[in-house]
Amino acid sequence: MPDYGNVPEEDVSAIQNAARVAGLIIGRLPASAPSDWHEDAFESLLNGILNDWVLNGTTELADEDEEDLYQLTMVALDTALRQAEAFRAATFRATLENVMHDWAQNWNAEE
Repeated sequence: MPDYGNVPEEDVSAIQNAARVAGLIIGRLPASAPSDWHEDAFESLLNGILNDWVLNGTTELADEDEEDLYQLTMVALDTALRQAEAFRAATFRATLENVMHDWAQNWNAEE
């Protein structure tokens, strides 16, 4: 593994794992997902996972987290595809960005 100076090795691993998980989720998107939305989805997922790390102090993603993130991505996708064509991409970006924000803020919060 390359040396990143003062960056702890566990942080490097957490960042790389976040990118790996985001990529796995993108790879599961159905053919109905416009290919030009994949980059937006990857960015939103990666931001959400990293934001969860910052907000909640955890770099661990459980198996159910990956599934939850996939399902949230599918909600955004399906919602967007039901909109008028001119609004689909904006709906997808806004919906996914906000469900990721909610996931990081609230899904792991104490009841």
